[in-house]
Amino acid sequence: MQKNFLVLLFICLTVNLTSQEREFSLSQIQEDFRFLKQSFDTYNPALGIFHPRTSFEERYQELYAELDQPLSDVEFYPYVMQLGAATREGHTFVRSDTVTQIFQGFFRNEFAYLPISVQGASDKVYVWSNFSPDSTLERGAQILSINDRTTEEIVEHLSKFVIADGDIQTYKSEKAIDRFVSYYYWFLEKPASFKIKYVPPGGTGVKEVTLPAMVRDSMIAWRDRRYGKPKPRKEDISTVYTFSIDGNTAVLDLNTFNRQLKDKYKIKPKKLYKEIFKELREKGVKHFVMDVRNNTGGRREYAKHLLPYLMKKNYSGPLQRDKSWKGRTTQKKFPKAKKLAFDGQIYVLTNWRTFSNGSIVTIYAKEFGDAIVIGQEPGSRYEGFAAGSTQYVTLPNTKIRVGIPRYLLQSTYAIQKTKLKNRGAVPDYPIQYQIQDYIDQKDLAMDKVKELIEATDQ
Repeated sequence: MQKNFLVLLFICLTVNLTSQEREFSLSQIQEDFRFLKQSFDTYNPALGIFHPRTSFEERYQELYAELDQPLSDVEFYPYVMQLGAATREGHTFVRSDTVTQIFQGFFRNEFAYLPISVQGASDKVYVWSNFSPDSTLERGAQILSINDRTTEEIVEHLSKFVIADGDIQTYKSEKAIDRFVSYYYWFLEKPASFKIKYVPPGGTGVKEVTLPAMVRDSMIAWRDRRYGKPKPRKEDISTVYTFSIDGNTAVLDLNTFNRQLKDKYKIKPKKLYKEIFKELREKGVKHFVMDVRNNTGGRREYAKHLLPYLMKKNYSGPLQRDKSWKGRTTQKKFPKAKKLAFDGQIYVLTNWRTFSNGSIVTIYAKEFGDAIVIGQEPGSRYEGFAAGSTQYVTLPNTKIRVGIPRYLLQSTYAIQKTKLKNRGAVPDYPIQYQIQDYIDQKDLAMDKVKELIEATDQ
């Protein structure tokens, strides 16, 4: 009886329902695009600072020339994303939630997606979960192509729609894989089915399977049947940070700098760091590991109050120059190094999701604390980026909402620890995972830290 119900549910929910896309005239579309360009010009003070302004202007002209016919809001959305990507400022974003009209179709079961989730590893794309009634694709299967396009071609195409800082390609490709299914729908094609060529887990031969495009509720039904309903995530203060000492090694996990969580758990970064570094000194810790993987940023004081404890010496002059969208400029001076500043070896663990103030912590540790960076290149530009506060604009016709960073946060000190421009804090020890490492839940970055510590202490 349950099987018959699920089959009926699958048939009902994979039907392509009539999408409530709204059609707009050519003049309306062009008006929205001009409005978006003017908004970037008005509110983003970083345009032309890290890249030639002409590159943004030329991309705008190219995209505007392609707007030669009426479009629905769904069809216009990729143009908005591409112009956002042309700013090369990762704090620019387009609202992708139920507040924005064009995204509601997914929650209303009007949009049919590729019914899997994927995991990237070593520049390849693998199946992670299968939400279709066909159980052929298993976790760890390498996807070679979809509808006769190789996964390399697909990821390269989807990366063009990722809004990222500078020339940080790791962030672009990793996010394209992270959003693979939704980006495929929005930016590549909306087929009724997907012909997938793949290599089974641990296999060598190439196989093929065709999966139907499926809507949200149908995928959820098959997910729950195959994997069970996901358990709610437990939230406590460890969601923000954890700290531990084992012998002469300490590990500080800085998971998020989220303002709401900071207030909820009454965390005061200045007090927190004082207590931590006092304990490091008292217990004679020689190796200090900061884990900022998946830390997408948040409150600035987490980085500000940490810096004095990372500095190996005092510096003079300005640390950072802030410029607002109104042209007002302020400078921030170097703090004085704390007496409890850590005098041992610092290690920082990063990945592509390390962003904004998460990236700034990495930069501070590398530039002023001689830290060893391990993992993936973080997602924010080493020498500065646009952030601070956000100006929300709503396009007059399609009502697509865009957030534009309004402050240029630019380093003013002489950068010594990197020669690359428009890149993140490139790791001293890059870490590359294989798919089996993810399946086995290995932590290769922490393993590398342990290896370096062991070699040092011998």
